[in-house]
Amino acid sequence: MTAARLTPALLATLLPVLAPLGRAQDADRAGIERLLHELDDLFQRGDIAGYLARFEPDEPGSLAMRGRHLRRLIQLGRVRRRASTIVQGPHTIGERSLVRVRHVMHFPGRTDIAEGGLVEDSYLAVRCDGADTVVPTFAIEVPPATRCVEGGRLRCPPCNYEIGGVDGFLCVPLRRSRTLALEAASFYLLGTDVVCDVSVRVDARQTPAAEVAQQLAGAFHRIEPDARIGVPDRWRPPMHAASPPPGMDSARLVVEVPSADGRESGCRTIFHVVTFGGLQHLLLLRGRASSLARHRDRVEALFQSYMLLELDCSEAQAAARPLRHHTGGVLDGTTYRNELFDVEMHGPDGWHAEQRVGGAAFRVRWTGPKHGQLWLSGLRVPDGVPAWNRRLADRWIAHHLRKHGLAIDDDAEDDGGWHEQADGSLTRTCVVLQEHPERPDSPARRVLHLALRPDLLLLADGYARTDRQERALRAAIATLRRR
Repeated sequence: MTAARLTPALLATLLPVLAPLGRAQDADRAGIERLLHELDDLFQRGDIAGYLARFEPDEPGSLAMRGRHLRRLIQLGRVRRRASTIVQGPHTIGERSLVRVRHVMHFPGRTDIAEGGLVEDSYLAVRCDGADTVVPTFAIEVPPATRCVEGGRLRCPPCNYEIGGVDGFLCVPLRRSRTLALEAASFYLLGTDVVCDVSVRVDARQTPAAEVAQQLAGAFHRIEPDARIGVPDRWRPPMHAASPPPGMDSARLVVEVPSADGRESGCRTIFHVVTFGGLQHLLLLRGRASSLARHRDRVEALFQSYMLLELDCSEAQAAARPLRHHTGGVLDGTTYRNELFDVEMHGPDGWHAEQRVGGAAFRVRWTGPKHGQLWLSGLRVPDGVPAWNRRLADRWIAHHLRKHGLAIDDDAEDDGGWHEQADGSLTRTCVVLQEHPERPDSPARRVLHLALRPDLLLLADGYARTDRQERALRAAIATLRRR
């Protein structure tokens, strides 16, 4: 069959069909722009309750996240301005119109915020009830860029998996600093409360998938005490069910949360875990039990899209590749090198070194005899701030100390404040005391070293049980360099 030529006669036939679609899209855009102006006004007045009340959410959890984020933002200044514009869309997904929105926020008087203002993107989905009624049903922040999401599909060869590209699902990448994972995204089935949260973690050892699922369910139970925790059962990803690759382990665990009034079906959370060496893929499906049953075909299609990309890599490669890809770091014995940030540090001789996953750009831990510990963390510039500076770093230190019950030892000789180095960086070393140690074997005395550059704050934090160990710890910290 050959393609039809777009002749004048054919165009005349199509115009009556296409014109109403174009007019409907224009009407949707005009209505969404009016809505954005209204939401900007509510934000500027600090009326976050009124802002959220404007929504009829399909999935209340994402709106609650948005509300917490907006409340933090308005605390940046009593006077604030926000201008929101549509940068993509509207696109039709199911019964919703979706746009990507750019918010530019200014807080007069705040010198620590970039001159161009604080810029954020978000997805906004609306239901158009007639020509003049636009009802927002979904809003969530979107990171400015991600390397592994394209066309609604999350695909990361270093993390050895892909998932997504299923009609009806919106893939929303998440910031690593907020998920404590190497990589994370949520797949929202727009127009419903069905969500699948996907994340990648790396552990120092291969933990059985059923054990990982139980750990996650236990953490969930501490948040939802009424939750009924099931028993892990055998589960295989559909694409690998017939022939599971050697070294792969997988499991599933169902958690039920009864509804508050008992009149509706309760919420169901299903933990799916795939492990390969220390690499862990976590697929957390959630929604009302009735919704999951109603949209079973779509959910099954999403899980059918999940697959491992390489089936014969070694367990060591499976863990090392994603760490190097997302953090830039590698370990050679006790020496840590990071190509992305040009950082190098030699850990204490004989201590065990391992890379860890967290909200920082990278984290490394060295463990010594008698429970000695040394951590190295790299912290990126906080959102909306042009660069690290001494004032911002001091505020971060004060927050870090309060959070962990620590206080600077004023009697120690170490802390003389910040010192400028030959390369232009600033460093500070101090001894901090822990009023209530986290564990009986945690010493109250800790050594804290910071190295400050505009693009990165390096934090070396450690403690030792003996004077000899502390000398080894301090000698290791002295090797910290940015090349």
